[in-house]
Amino acid sequence: MHEAILKIQGKDLDPQETTAVNRTQQNSISIVIPNKDRSADLIRCLESIKKQNCRDYEIIVVDDHSRTKDIYEHPLFRELPVRVIDNTGGCGAASAKNIGANATRGTWIMFLDSDSELLDENVIANVIGIMGRNSQIGAVGGEIELGERGEYLVPARTLSRRTGEVQRIFLDWRNLSLEVEYLSTCNLTTRKSLFAQLGGFEKCFQTYFEDADFCLRLRKLGNKILTDSRTLVIHHRSRQARRSSRLNFLSARNRILFVIFHGGTRDFFLLPLREGKKLAQAGAYYFWILIGMLWSIARMPSLLRIKKRRDR
Repeated sequence: MHEAILKIQGKDLDPQETTAVNRTQQNSISIVIPNKDRSADLIRCLESIKKQNCRDYEIIVVDDHSRTKDIYEHPLFRELPVRVIDNTGGCGAASAKNIGANATRGTWIMFLDSDSELLDENVIANVIGIMGRNSQIGAVGGEIELGERGEYLVPARTLSRRTGEVQRIFLDWRNLSLEVEYLSTCNLTTRKSLFAQLGGFEKCFQTYFEDADFCLRLRKLGNKILTDSRTLVIHHRSRQARRSSRLNFLSARNRILFVIFHGGTRDFFLLPLREGKKLAQAGAYYFWILIGMLWSIARMPSLLRIKKRRDR
């Protein structure tokens, strides 16, 4: 095994420790990439980072309990400033990203998915420039996807606090600078100080909605969320490990958690009435929503304690 691989379970972010790190390294960006069994995707992502004109970065790959570690013998892990953290607990994307963020040294943290590819060689320099020039911007990034007609489009997302429903508005990716409600962590850069202030991603989400939840909390602090043509990635949306009963459950359950945290318990109980027709048409998803509601009811006291802690 390559010597860069470390074994760690992770710990909570320490704002004081973050401040001390930032004082010693003011102009660097830390790239955090969680990975689980996506070798080819990860290599493509790293190759796009290697092409960057800006070299003032470090890369932290958090392996979230992959079945094989052979990928970390690839030459790119010697050519680039990469540290690999072996998350032996396999606790999901939110915890993996928190673990990676806790190990960073930079002023800014760029979160990428392993199936993301930086659009051109200036993305990192543009991100640093935009974040450095405007202290009101709490996060910048965005993605482009391949449309049905073969064109690249940017999905700008909005979501309802009352139902957790996500809507995507597709825009032309060129000459775009737009304030948005939230960004996916397939490409999201934020300030490490803000990330620590918010306590990172909410671990109870595990996977799905942790990025939406983080961005809404970021906006409550008065920060802007920006998507910009100069900072985009191509999100290849790997199909690997995206379909399973567990992930279907997490998608539905986390939508409910989002409603509890950003809407309220009343919205939680009204969700089947508000979305009943639409969910019934979805068939299997309606089943997972019902399972998710039962799970949430059983754990409502602990969820309300989390909500109370977050609202302070």
